[in-house]
Amino acid sequence: MLQGKDHAGTARALCPAAARVFAVAPRHPRALPAGELARIASPFAGNVLPMEGGAAALAAARDAAGREGLVLVAGSLALAGEMSAIH
Repeated sequence: MLQGKDHAGTARALCPAAARVFAVAPRHPRALPAGELARIASPFAGNVLPMEGGAAALAAARDAAGREGLVLVAGSLALAGEMSAIH
């Protein structure tokens, strides 16, 4: 997510439904660092891992989800665009 957004509100809404959360900072000048995102999300999720880079985060999420699981990318359009390019 980018600085200036409602990080805790987004985490409160999305994290409880997730088995695992991979926090990643998009490549954007206003991106919040992955470690800070993980710290904010941790009260709302049982398993939060900060990741370095979108490709690593997406690979880890796909591995964790397995063939039958789902991966949700959320937080910013910058991150969604980055992930769709990795797809």
